[in-house]
Amino acid sequence: MSEDKLTLAVVAREAGVSTYVASLALRGRKGVAAATRARVEAVAERLGYRVNGAAAFLAQQRGGKKDKALWVGYLVAASWWKDLDFEKACGERGWHGEVMQVAAWSTPEQAARLAWKQGFDGLLLAAGSFSAAQQADLARFDWGKFAAVKMSRGLPELPLHLVRHSAFDYMMTTLEAVWERGYRRIVVALHQSASSRDDQARLGALLAFREEHAGERDFSCGWRLQRLSNIRGRITDESCLGWVRESGAEVVVVDHWVMGEELMAAGLRVPEELGLAAAMTEDANGTGGPKFSGCDALELDRYRMALNILAGEILAGRKGFAEHPLEHVMEPVWLDGETLPRR
Repeated sequence: MSEDKLTLAVVAREAGVSTYVASLALRGRKGVAAATRARVEAVAERLGYRVNGAAAFLAQQRGGKKDKALWVGYLVAASWWKDLDFEKACGERGWHGEVMQVAAWSTPEQAARLAWKQGFDGLLLAAGSFSAAQQADLARFDWGKFAAVKMSRGLPELPLHLVRHSAFDYMMTTLEAVWERGYRRIVVALHQSASSRDDQARLGALLAFREEHAGERDFSCGWRLQRLSNIRGRITDESCLGWVRESGAEVVVVDHWVMGEELMAAGLRVPEELGLAAAMTEDANGTGGPKFSGCDALELDRYRMALNILAGEILAGRKGFAEHPLEHVMEPVWLDGETLPRR
């Protein structure tokens, strides 16, 4: 049967259900019996039908309606990856967003076929750390079926439009805020992230800051690179806490608030023992303790920007790798918290 004549109504008729039930079944929605869902999916597979969210999206755009038909997949390394801001940004637009775990793929080819059959027309690639095997899988994924935007520079072999933070500006803004609040003896703990270029940018900001203030009285600024510890998901370890305490510093600067949370959980008293600032923090972090001073990660705004770009790609009918991929950079916004009182 030709694709232009193959509609959801045809699938529904062949499966012996209503068009509404067929739509629910193929989109994975609740309220459909397992046997009915399997029958509808089998008919769709046999006829070669897939849910076409983009067509509905474009039709509604032409009619001046909201883009409620669009489905967006979010590719993450594993199930622990945070996705609440992604879901909220999708919900604001009336879109359906669904997380796809690269760690759960049988093969990237199978994953691409499944995503295509389920009607995903847009994909966001998360900013998390992907293993070498996962990076190889992502390189083999069939990007040509989807419009896509990535949120990390850690995968340069995938030429997609990128929405990212400015690692240099975030670190420099943090160091300048620490200086302006009267701190002169500073230590900086950097962790090895998913993007070596972002790591180098943060280090570049630190070295530029040290050079700028090298002649200032009582100024000192040490740093160390903190690799992931043996405990899954942890960045700092006991040696990092010991180094901070033995440095004689007035303040410790970390590149991500999670490092500050771990140092505090290990026994660092902030701000009684010394001040703390994070180059990237959140307006509401998960410590249960004092709110960190630092640059706001603006994650919700980043997802909003990424979805705007994704909508433009879908409207233009562009799929796969961009001929001229663009970078969209978030500007740092400082948050005054409780961990960095003025001296």
